[in-house]
Amino acid sequence: MCGILRFRSLLFGGSARTASAGLRIVVGLALSVLMIQSALSQTRAAPAPSATGLYTSLLLEPPTQNVQASSRVSLGGDRQLEYLGTFCATAKYKRSSKFTRTLEAQGSTSWSTSVLGTDAARQAEAPGWMILPARAVVEDFAPPAHATKIAEPQSNLASIRDEVVTFVYGRARVMEAPHQVTTDSMLRVIISDPDLRAVHVFDPKGKTSFSILGDQGRRLHLPAGVAVDAEDNIYIADSEAGMVLVYNQHGQFVRYLGNFHGENMYERPTGIAIDRKAGRLYLADTPRNLVFILDLHGNVLKRLGRDRHGNGSGDFASPTQIAVSDHGIVVLDAEGSRIQVLDFDGNRISCYRVVVGVDTENGLAVDRDGNIYISYVARSMISMYKPDGTPMGTFGQAGRKIGEFLAPRGLWVDASNRIYVADTANARIQVFAVSTGTTSPTLVRAAAAIRVAANP
Repeated sequence: MCGILRFRSLLFGGSARTASAGLRIVVGLALSVLMIQSALSQTRAAPAPSATGLYTSLLLEPPTQNVQASSRVSLGGDRQLEYLGTFCATAKYKRSSKFTRTLEAQGSTSWSTSVLGTDAARQAEAPGWMILPARAVVEDFAPPAHATKIAEPQSNLASIRDEVVTFVYGRARVMEAPHQVTTDSMLRVIISDPDLRAVHVFDPKGKTSFSILGDQGRRLHLPAGVAVDAEDNIYIADSEAGMVLVYNQHGQFVRYLGNFHGENMYERPTGIAIDRKAGRLYLADTPRNLVFILDLHGNVLKRLGRDRHGNGSGDFASPTQIAVSDHGIVVLDAEGSRIQVLDFDGNRISCYRVVVGVDTENGLAVDRDGNIYISYVARSMISMYKPDGTPMGTFGQAGRKIGEFLAPRGLWVDASNRIYVADTANARIQVFAVSTGTTSPTLVRAAAAIRVAANP
């Protein structure tokens, strides 16, 4: 026992930790040694597994909370909703499979898509600085500020120690409460996380994930909406700074939009959308009741709505969300209860009420056919409407299982009709596909694309 205590002291630098934490690390080291010995004992004629493959298998995320699978849901008529997978708060993507759905349907705790609950409690037993994240960090300081922390070299023993601790306790949680979501051409999800003042880029392959951190002294202050252009540049509506920040696909800062000689042009921009074909950006300035049409360099092409003094044309009441499709622009306003459908020049085509008086943070998306999706925060469900406002169906309910949500604040539908739900209070992004008919080629392509992205 004394030997174990001394070993634990060596790993944790002499700090007082629970005996269970030390024992788990010892067990992890023992398992690592056994697996390495087993690999070395194979005959030379047999092909040896690659180091990369072994490393990946050792870093599988541990089980957390039970989530029951709901693989396919009927939305009425011949429309089907298919669950594809989940981006977890650890930046890992967990795709759906027959095996995992069977375990979840049986109530197994072996395949969870949430890191809330027991896993967070287990990670508290180990030093946080030893648990490694599954993404890089972009420290984007505003000039003349700069990073003051000096990177210190780490010994091989310390690196091995941290890998073992991470294996035993799981990857570090890097996402707090996703609010808005979009995707780029590489099927990476771009997520605004205002509670952490960060924007995350999660790669389903796990290779190019990173987070852009914001706060005082950094360019990014408080992210709201996010959008991506045809070149995979990332546009962030910063509701506190009053402008839009542009980063390239690697997280390097490119330019500000709405910064005129050091002064912000917008009061509190929230919703943002980009027409990738036309190269136009649509931005909602919520407290001013305005929607702006800009080019991708920030030049204002048109201003829609009446300001506080009654100037301008159009009628918006605190617009919060904007979505764009091949059929036009959709704006959500009036405390998340009204939909306005506009053409690309901002002329109103139709206007109708949805659920009245629910929440100002309801999410909005539109698919390639012009159908509209709204996530209702208070009801934890998603409703679908035709472009003329005719209800098409709903899915979801309050909960933590697959197909259930807690206060979903953001939505995105990509060109292949994959639906991304920012399941805010569950700290995850759930991914679905909508098809017409059980063997729709669209659904097959959507599921195959994201499966390939997660398993290259």
